[in-house]
Amino acid sequence: MAGMSNEHRNPTAVVIANMPDGTPQTVTVASWRSFLSRIQNIELKPGGKMWIHQNAWQIPLNSGLNLLAKLHCYAEDNGIPLHVLILEELPTWTKYPPDAEQKV
Repeated sequence: MAGMSNEHRNPTAVVIANMPDGTPQTVTVASWRSFLSRIQNIELKPGGKMWIHQNAWQIPLNSGLNLLAKLHCYAEDNGIPLHVLILEELPTWTKYPPDAEQKV
């Protein structure tokens, strides 16, 4: 995208971690708890993350690369699969109400 301005871009990662579901080949409850305790202690810059659900995060890449890297390392250490979707801009469906910026 040569020539395009990046001043209004807000690249974001949506990260989903597999949670324990009780089957032998999935994440154990102990590894899940270990993972959660480690990520809760990560120091962040303001706006560094947004919890969507107990196993999902929206991470602004302008300020949250440290969190994304640590999530990956901690998940790998605990055998927890992560799924990452990189978005060029913050999607409108993450705002409530969806048309919040359009109202004056």
